[in-house]
Amino acid sequence: MPRSLPPYRVLLELAGLSHAERQLFIALMNEFLLASRQGQRRLAAQWQDLLENAGAPWQERERGSGLAAKPRLPPS
Repeated sequence: MPRSLPPYRVLLELAGLSHAERQLFIALMNEFLLASRQGQRRLAAQWQDLLENAGAPWQERERGSGLAAKPRLPPS
């Protein structure tokens, strides 16, 4: 499974979110973009843990879209 998603796939997923979900996505994205590389790795690990521990319904949805893949991070 690829480690990163094409940007257009992410944008299509974003377009399908409710207003509240989009606001949360934007807040999380801003936190990630403003974090140091170490902070970005920590956030990505937290998000991966969240996906892995969220339970079957979430995993089934994500398995179909490929969103459960770990994000590609800049090299240290």
